Parts: sequence; C-alpha cells; structure tokens
Amino acid sequence: MITHAELSKYKKALLALSDRPSAEFELLQPSWPAVVRRIEQQHREVRNKIEREAPDDPILSEIDLLDPLDKATDERTHTRALAYLLDKNSHGYGTSLLQAVLRSMGDSVASNVAALVKSKRDLIVKVDPEFGYCDLWMEVFAERKAALVIVENKIFALEREGQLLSYERKADRWRERHKGGVVLLVYLSRKGPPSSDKWITFSYLKLATALRKCWLENKGNKDAVGQAFLHLYISTITRGVLGFEPKQLHKVPLTDVATYLGED
Repeated sequence: MITHAELSKYKKALLALSDRPSAEFELLQPSWPAVVRRIEQQHREVRNKIEREAPDDPILSEIDLLDPLDKATDERTHTRALAYLLDKNSHGYGTSLLQAVLRSMGDSVASNVAALVKSKRDLIVKVDPEFGYCDLWMEVFAERKAALVIVENKIFALEREGQLLSYERKADRWRERHKGGVVLLVYLSRKGPPSSDKWITFSYLKLATALRKCWLENKGNKDAVGQAFLHLYISTITRGVLGFEPKQLHKVPLTDVATYLGED
C-alpha cells in the first residue's frame, strides 16, 4: 500500500521536474495515470471493506453529535462528552470504554491503570470535567490501590505558559495524599506533542479508534444504552475534528484510515 508520505514525496518530485524541461519527466508521464488508478483502487478497497464490516460505521455517517450545535471543535463540549463516556455508570458500557482508551495509548502506566479499572473488587471511578481547571480529572480506586488520570484537551487552542506545570504540581500533591498512587498525564490533541515530557501524547485519531472498537464489539448489546451517543460522538471526531468527510474518504490518507480501523 502506498503511504501518504510516499505519495506526497512522489508528487513533490514530479512538480520539481515539471518546472523545467526534463527527459525524465517525459519518460515518467505515461506511468502517472497508472499510479493514480492504483491509489484510487486502494481507496475503493478500503471503503468497500468498511461497508462490508459495518455499513453503519461512524466514519460513513453524514451527521454527528456536535456539528448541528456548532460545537464540533469546542474543547469544553468534547471534554463533557468524554466525561460521560469514560464514566462507567450511565451508558451501559461499564468500564469497557475507559479500558479501551487507556490500552490504546501504548504506554505502560496507562496499561497499569487499565488493569486496575478492570478490577471487579471495590472499584470506584470518579470522573470530573474541569476539576481544578484540569480538562478531565479522573480517580480510580480498587484493591487498596489508587490512580489519577489527568487529561489536557487541545484541538486548536494553544497550550498556555505554565499550564501543564501547574497540573503536574496538583498531581504531585495528590500522589502525596495517596501513598503509592499511580499518576497518568495525558495530552489529548488533534496533532502535536506537549511541551513537557511528563505527559504522553494521545491523538484524536487514536481516540476514535479505541471508541470504535468498543462500538463494534457491543453492537448487539442491548444494555449499551449509550450506543447512539457513542456512534454520533465518533463521527464528530472523524468529521468535525479530523475533517474526514464521508463522501470524500478518498482524500483521507490511507494510513489514517488504517489507524482508524485498528490496522496500523
């Protein structure tokens, strides 16, 4: 499969050649239509695969949760939606959404917190949006262990000077109160890393991947009363945050679609 980076590099090289008379360009010209057809075929195959696996996949939805409210990129609204989904009490998914999100972060500390969340013994999960000015403050208690997860949510807004440091200090004070407690600092963003290496970077694309996995696994689960909300929120991420238009999936880099499908 041709990656987006390879295609961009190839196009750039072709444009450079086209700016001057070139025998190489003349030799390359006959091959270009075949390259285009190959890329178009790959996109058709990906779309057909999505439609076969789940014709109602959120990435194909032409309506989402927040666009009609003009809130598709509003960070506070996204934080509230995430607080609802990561709380185990109201949507019928239990802790499966939270576990899936934590495990998809590819971080050992996140995996340890996910294992704690999986516990069925004395489990308490507290999810507070905008607690102490943090976007998302989440505490997990189980089996005499404790964990704190702080999520800083960035879509288009820039990180304020000293912002992450102030949250790190709050986390340190929490750790002092909960001896042996685990702290996980998550920087959720459309793209771009945080300024502090104490935070792990988690993309909205990876978030959509994790949520979609749970949505697929629970399609026949009648207890998952929040399924419609989850479906619409995933499409909000793909359409509103990432800009993947359902009728123009051929413009989405194949690597991004592969990530969304959990195939990267």
